[in-house]
Amino acid sequence: MREYVITDFVYDGTPVRAAALFENGRMEELRAERRDETSLVGRVYRGVVDSVNRNIGGAFIDIGSGGRGAGENAQHRDGLVYMSVPRVLKRPEGSKEKKDRPHDMADIRPTLPVLVQITKDAVGPKQPVATENITLAGRYLVLTRFGGRMSFSQKLTDEQKDIIRTWIPKSERQGFHVLVRTNAGHADKGTVLAELARLRERMHLILEGGEDARTGTCLYEPEPLYESMYRDFRETPDRIITDIPLAADILAQNQKEARASGEQVQEALEDVSAGLIGHSGGRESLRPEIVAARLVNGLPLAEAFHLQENFDKLLQRVVWLKSGAFLVIEQTEAFVVIDVNTGRSSKGRIPEETYRRVNIEAVPEICRQIRLRNLSGEILVDFIKMKSEDHREELLHVMRKAVRRDYVRTEAVDLTALGILEMTRQKTSRPLADVLGK
Repeated sequence: MREYVITDFVYDGTPVRAAALFENGRMEELRAERRDETSLVGRVYRGVVDSVNRNIGGAFIDIGSGGRGAGENAQHRDGLVYMSVPRVLKRPEGSKEKKDRPHDMADIRPTLPVLVQITKDAVGPKQPVATENITLAGRYLVLTRFGGRMSFSQKLTDEQKDIIRTWIPKSERQGFHVLVRTNAGHADKGTVLAELARLRERMHLILEGGEDARTGTCLYEPEPLYESMYRDFRETPDRIITDIPLAADILAQNQKEARASGEQVQEALEDVSAGLIGHSGGRESLRPEIVAARLVNGLPLAEAFHLQENFDKLLQRVVWLKSGAFLVIEQTEAFVVIDVNTGRSSKGRIPEETYRRVNIEAVPEICRQIRLRNLSGEILVDFIKMKSEDHREELLHVMRKAVRRDYVRTEAVDLTALGILEMTRQKTSRPLADVLGK
């Protein structure tokens, strides 16, 4: 049973909104945000260049009072955000206008109006970070303002990529960059093109609205975290349970639109050219039961699904495995370190086999902890050192397979001679510990 739970509760004095996916009662995915802070990430503003710093290759953009946000962001009363500016940019082939590319140091100047999207909230004394390359994400595609190309998730097969290329010719992209997500590998032509049309229309509205808008105008706000998380699921949950009426309404509306789109696609499938890559994504799977209730089994949702206990465990350094082995997780400014220890695990008389078994057992829990804690950047996993090259290759293979489940781009790079596995995970938002102020 896959249950998607969305609720508000107070954790150690901090008001939190949590969206969590449980599989057979065990938390497997989590996104959380503070309800007393306003994140700017994803918002698009009409701004104006305040100043340019050519030494560091960047500019400060004034987005007015919209850049203040709440909580930690409130200290930025000047409403400035930082934007990196490339030194030299070539125009795309056939392009005659600067609007087809972001500004570079040759044409950036104070008072220049620009459209920017916030990519990172303020941290301490640092301003929020922004980019001109506006990005809109859907379930199957990501549309980016500049680039004009089409790229693919690494998790798609060559066959899937070849088929999707025939669906989205250059004319459908209309000069925008299209990234095809993993979910598109199990969708059909009609569904993918319908989403592309929606994203294009939204992008055009942003760009056209920005031409005449006043400085500081917010032209786009991203969907709530529970909606973006639901969009990213590769397998639709069996039930959605929430005590937030607005969340229930939004997800029900999304479900209704998906069902209508699926019915239209079913008719289109009579045309052989519509084709299927794998399966249609399962229109039945687009219909999870939505339960809008304040109580489950007589308990508030946070208690019924043990969110307090789950959060407590996710803030602890030590994570125990079933065998008696354990992980130690340390988050530093530069990177994350995860240490694998045999602990009380001593099954088997041959040490090498014990080390292999513990290392393999640790892999899925390491990936789960990384997802739930939202750890990112450079991650070093200190596995128990094994002498056998076959065991080392097996471990790297198992880890590379396990990270494919993560909706955030994650790569297991290499396993060193000392048994340290090097990983990278894309930074998308703050770690859970930072969100909770721990």
